[in-house]
Amino acid sequence: MVRKNLTYSQKRDIHESLDRREEQLNERLKDVATGKSHPRNWNKRLNEPKSYHIATVFIDIDHFTEYLLNNGKRATLYMLGLFIPEAMRVINEYDGYFEKNTGDGLLAYFGFGKSAQESVSDVLQYITTIRWVLSHEVNPRLEELNVQPVTVSSGAAYGEAYLAEIGTPSRDASLKRLTAVSPQVNTAFQLETQAGDDEHLVGPAIEYHADEDDQEYLLLEDIYDQYQWANPETEEMEPYAIYRYGGEWMEDTVPLEEEVEG
Repeated sequence: MVRKNLTYSQKRDIHESLDRREEQLNERLKDVATGKSHPRNWNKRLNEPKSYHIATVFIDIDHFTEYLLNNGKRATLYMLGLFIPEAMRVINEYDGYFEKNTGDGLLAYFGFGKSAQESVSDVLQYITTIRWVLSHEVNPRLEELNVQPVTVSSGAAYGEAYLAEIGTPSRDASLKRLTAVSPQVNTAFQLETQAGDDEHLVGPAIEYHADEDDQEYLLLEDIYDQYQWANPETEEMEPYAIYRYGGEWMEDTVPLEEEVEG
């Protein structure tokens, strides 16, 4: 992708969305009701699968259990209420599909109906934007309340996946989710597990299909001995190289309205 800035409208949408969410959280966390009924789990049923070539990303909050112990349930829920919904919303900015909220992270797919280059560009832009959301919006809001800031790690991979709806029938369309079955999806999870704090690891297909601007921010990190990948150029199986992605949005000269007034 061409290295460019987040637009003013994107920054404004993030800022205003979190303003609204913060107001809702302040109201809804005043009194936490005790649950008495069973929350119906998201049920999926096996449906006719389709094959896609997509980019998969796992995002996870670093040291979540330690964060919960250090900050308590209410502050942790406040942090989650700010970050996770915004991370889910931004998926739509890059034509992604949200599959799963793990409580302290999420899983998403990018690139449906797009070329490999476009798919990889979308997932890398998503990771870059999530880092911006944390550093410029979520963490400053937490620090104002003396709540500990957070970092996230991620793992991303690209390749073929079978998608299907799995589970039992439901009349509630909101409960229907697609599940991807593919070695590259599992590998993305392993990459996130291997990543350090605020570290974002991607597989060799991401590096291969990334444009020149993005490749500047992809540095060889390691070789994943448990897995190989098929090089599209040679059509041969090669060691699975792991790359560390460090892309950031450049700051522009167009401030938010609040900054202008200040």
